[in-house]
Amino acid sequence: MKLKQAIISGVILTLLLIAGMIYGTTFRSVKGGESRQNFDQYSENIMRTFDQIGKNDSLETLQYGFASLTERIDILSTLSVVVSNYEQLAPYEEAYDLDNNIWKDMTIFLVPRVIWKEKPSASDPRKYSDLYFNQNDTSFAITPIGDLLRNFGIVGIPIGMMVIGIFLRVFYRALVELQPRSIWRSTLYFMLLTSVSYEGFYGTIIPTFIKVGFVAVVGILIVNLLARTRILPNRVSLPTFAK
Repeated sequence: MKLKQAIISGVILTLLLIAGMIYGTTFRSVKGGESRQNFDQYSENIMRTFDQIGKNDSLETLQYGFASLTERIDILSTLSVVVSNYEQLAPYEEAYDLDNNIWKDMTIFLVPRVIWKEKPSASDPRKYSDLYFNQNDTSFAITPIGDLLRNFGIVGIPIGMMVIGIFLRVFYRALVELQPRSIWRSTLYFMLLTSVSYEGFYGTIIPTFIKVGFVAVVGILIVNLLARTRILPNRVSLPTFAK
């Protein structure tokens, strides 16, 4: 993109993010909890959310959305809590099942929950929030760096992030760089890329990466198969997934 296009896109994206924060934060406030709701209740909350937004002053609503957005993207504050307290709180992590969570999550994630119904989740954001922030009714960002620091100390940070970098580089080379243009490769790559969370636990990145990749490949193959079934009688060629 040229500079003008980049500026316009940046402004539009920022406005959309603010609008999303206004709606999302207001909706959560209207809903008032995490309990599951049926379709009628959910629809009613949507209407109440728009009604609540409409009652507020436009300038106040915009300021509220911007403040919510800046608060949402501020992960340095929560990371600083981990950096300042991980050594002192390390003896208490076992009681919260947070000790060695990276090894635990990366070694048991391949076992389906159907087989192991009581499979533990070592990277539990609520337990982490309870221990580090004394709040268990919400979750705070930990970031992969904070998770690596808790598990392996300072040395583990560059090594762990290098592993993620290698993963992303390999998949970029295999699916994008110097490859023929393909909607299937692009779809798979962006699904994998956006599955990596830089707010959550490091221990969930590779398991989520592999799960998303597996589901995406299966979905693409099914779509490809269905498309071939409909198109082949007309003798129209279709780009394959891995040409």
